Amino acid sequence: MTKFAYRAAPSLALALAIVAAPAQAEAADATIIVTAPTATDAAEDRVRRTAGGADVVSHEDYADKSVISLRDTLAFSPGVYLQPRYGQEIRISIRGSGLSRGFHMRGLTLLQDGVPINLADDNGDFQELEPIFFDHLEVYRGANALRFGSGTLGGAINGVTPTGRTAHGLYMRADVGSFDSYRGLVSAGIAGDRIDAWGAIGADTSDGDRDHVKRRSVRFHGNVGMRFSDIVSNRLYVSFNTIDQEIPGALTRAQALATPHMANPATVAGNNARDVDSLRIQNRTRFDWGALTLDVGAFLNVKSLYHPIFEVIDQESADRGGYFRFDYAGEWIEATVGGELRVGDIRAKRFVNLAGKRGNVRFSADQDARAATLYGELRVKPVTRLSLIAGGIYADGKRRQLINLNAAAPAQIGTVGRADFDAFSPKFGILFEPAAGVQFYANTSRSVEFPGFNELAQIASFVALDRSGRGPRSSVRAAGQGRSIGISPITAATSRANCSSIMSALRFPPRRSTPAVRAMKASKQR
Repeated sequence: MTKFAYRAAPSLALALAIVAAPAQAEAADATIIVTAPTATDAAEDRVRRTAGGADVVSHEDYADKSVISLRDTLAFSPGVYLQPRYGQEIRISIRGSGLSRGFHMRGLTLLQDGVPINLADDNGDFQELEPIFFDHLEVYRGANALRFGSGTLGGAINGVTPTGRTAHGLYMRADVGSFDSYRGLVSAGIAGDRIDAWGAIGADTSDGDRDHVKRRSVRFHGNVGMRFSDIVSNRLYVSFNTIDQEIPGALTRAQALATPHMANPATVAGNNARDVDSLRIQNRTRFDWGALTLDVGAFLNVKSLYHPIFEVIDQESADRGGYFRFDYAGEWIEATVGGELRVGDIRAKRFVNLAGKRGNVRFSADQDARAATLYGELRVKPVTRLSLIAGGIYADGKRRQLINLNAAAPAQIGTVGRADFDAFSPKFGILFEPAAGVQFYANTSRSVEFPGFNELAQIASFVALDRSGRGPRSSVRAAGQGRSIGISPITAATSRANCSSIMSALRFPPRRSTPAVRAMKASKQR
């Protein structure tokens, strides 16, 4: 039944899209073009006021393309290196982040609608960000991601979903491709005077270009907004993902050249896969006093990972937290002050892999993590075309593991590993606009990355880290400098992991359609 649902959902969307095509064409002919500001315009305005590497990728930039993963949307984003592995699994690096790891994610904060989808120890899965659902993607490199509470080397990628006010009406999309690839998406949005709502459900299936690389997924994203007064508004977000992905494994060079479609025989025998089920709920309340706004929110992320590899990794995790952010925008002074707290628990187990099924339990542990940040940024305009920027982020973290069972080393049962971290990362910048649409900027900043359980739990009592010279608290410190210079949209950059960085560049505005053109395209309704 499940397999039938995976196959039927994209096909049903395709049939509905074909049936609805004449009606949508007729509606397009009767479109009244408006030029109201969009969420993408607001995001681009924030980028223009950032003295550093940042850009926005709108839905219209990739709406007419076949989108498999973030690589298809961010491939031309300056400084973002993406390398496909299999299916929707990619390797991503921004300014050298995550170079020590050839799988999953490190040194980067992934967010959806401003809330991290990383676990509290900053590990996560890229597959949970599905670009076809988003109104736009925001890319803030390095310390420029301060407004999201991120002080990591790579910065942050934030996917923003539409609302009932930006995407009202019905939208359907269907994709068909090679290797039995099918994808369907249906979304709808409604808006009233005080309430609006938007929701979308999508499914995709693909056999892939190699053996043992099938992918099946079903996703839902939705939100409901309520405006209680001219000052107070609220928005509730709900997201659900179920993703089943087979893993083909690595090949030797000779195998890759002779039989590139084959899978690693050991991977097939172990029926290796990475299956993720996740539920995210978040609520954001906004107080808007004109020049001053306050966002206050809370979130809950629940995730289940079933990952047969050399053993069957079976994890259940729950992350919860809250955040606040003040934004002040005056004529000569702008400021941002905020904070975030994330607390996560992981029930981690490993079993003997019996062709992808659980055998005897080999390892069991309780893993707890905490991540807290406080950040602030001040932007001053001493003259009309010049902005001076200073800010910083203080981060505090904890990792703790209690081993409940270790079949290979029974003496480790009851062993507790713990590591605590703290760090302050300052940033300073200058932004000069000699003419409309031309910017010169320079900045210097510092980034610090705390290790996750993948790095620490290689031994029972945790891997020893370099000391910071402040007692028992461990920290990973900056280890060099990175410099970059470029002209947007193509930027050359070099950097080292966990580094202070100095950047200078000349930035021109991106080649993007006007609000009127966007409104005309939006009338076909996503």
